[in-house]
Amino acid sequence: MSEVFSIRIPGELKGMMREEEVDWASFVRGTVEAKVREEKRKNAMKLMDESRRKTRSVKFNAVEVIRTLRNER
Repeated sequence: MSEVFSIRIPGELKGMMREEEVDWASFVRGTVEAKVREEKRKNAMKLMDESRRKTRSVKFNAVEVIRTLRNER
């Protein structure tokens, strides 16, 4: 389902936009979509960084665990 998103721009800018053969709706839609994706990535990176900071004190040696499991066979 589509929603309407309106912005107010100066009349001079609107006139300049009319002079250009650009599909402004598609341009704005694509730009907003790209910005939303970028912000989602930033938020995901923040969550991962916070998670890493919380687990930094946990000592886990994967090599040791793998060797132990292999030796138990």
